[in-house]
Amino acid sequence: MRTLAALSIALCTFVAGAADAQPVGFERVADASTPGVALPEPVGFSVPASDAGRVAFHAIQTLLPRQGAFLAHAGTVSVVADDTTVIPGGGGTFGSFYESPAVSGDDVAFTASDANGDLGVYARLGGSLVKVADATTTEPGGGSTLTIDSRGPALDAGNLVFRAFDSGGWPGAYAFIGGTLVTAADENTALPGGAGNPFVTLARPAIDGAAVAFRATDASTAGLFVVTGGSVRAVFDGSAPLPGSAFTGGFVEGNPSFRAGSVAFVAGSLDRTGVYAEVEGLLDVVADDTTPIPGSADTFAWFGGPDTGRVAVDGATVAFIAGPATGPIGLYVRHAGVLQSVLTTDDTLDGEGITLLEIGPDAVDANRIAFLVTFDDFTQAIYVATLATPVPATSLPARFALGLLLGIVCIARVSRANRPASREPRSA
Repeated sequence: MRTLAALSIALCTFVAGAADAQPVGFERVADASTPGVALPEPVGFSVPASDAGRVAFHAIQTLLPRQGAFLAHAGTVSVVADDTTVIPGGGGTFGSFYESPAVSGDDVAFTASDANGDLGVYARLGGSLVKVADATTTEPGGGSTLTIDSRGPALDAGNLVFRAFDSGGWPGAYAFIGGTLVTAADENTALPGGAGNPFVTLARPAIDGAAVAFRATDASTAGLFVVTGGSVRAVFDGSAPLPGSAFTGGFVEGNPSFRAGSVAFVAGSLDRTGVYAEVEGLLDVVADDTTPIPGSADTFAWFGGPDTGRVAVDGATVAFIAGPATGPIGLYVRHAGVLQSVLTTDDTLDGEGITLLEIGPDAVDANRIAFLVTFDDFTQAIYVATLATPVPATSLPARFALGLLLGIVCIARVSRANRPASREPRSA
């Protein structure tokens, strides 16, 4: 009886405990047979970008070659531009399409080459294809011509940002804001707390509204920064420890993700490495190498993938690629405060084994994550994972009280079930 009562309390308390992650749905957006892509197999894809229910990607036919930028929406794939499209402002038709495109609603931005192999940044904005910058573009305010980086632009609400190099080889983040090209950050930009210019490195920047996030290093400072209207602030620069770390200093890896006011990135210090996010002005750890992997006895050991595909954010939802010291590559997400596994290379998808999973910095769109999968037969496809909203975990005091109440109810039911039946007195 006591054992049964104890089990009843434990069971009821467990029922009142923290919520499990909810199911994930998967939709195949594009593969080599997708109408609209119109490229014969074999086809390779870039990591996709996602926004407002749209998914943008590059597709490359590796034997001809044929390639282009595409947009998927509501089950239809359309061509944004391909190697038969005339380049705005002249220069023949597009040649190669580099890295991944960016998307904001129906607007799409991408990096592509002309007939001479020179790179440019182009965008379809409001239905019109425009040139943002190419090999003839000079630095805003005058100066040398720019050499466009191949890693692709970021785009939000008609504004975009990209990385380029001046004639001296110094990197800069250049933004197209309201139709005007401006310098967001370059070798003349002083980092907060730094020793001065110039930058030694500056990674692919990200944009949210008119604010630009970038990873940069000067002679003494390395970190992640946000510039708004010419004012630069540090999200993380090593002057304070990372959340959970005991050490100052540290490093930022890969490219940041910046959307809906939140910034996410991979960083590390002497005692840990992890995924971090600044949400509503507060920097916290999403997962680090002390965090248990959901559904596994292991902890995370690495956070990575290709340089462009480590982490993506939209508001409080953060997705990332990670794994244990030995074991499967996984796509994980913190959504509605719950860390969960989306998919790993130990799983199958549409009945096919998985070799590799990749995301880009613009992968997350509310509760949707666009990702690239490479199957065991080396074919590729683009998918969207749709996350259900987890049931929020009950707070500890409320959980205890609720569990105790349910336990009492359970005991009462058990007691009633085991009570001897009452007998009516015999009639004389």
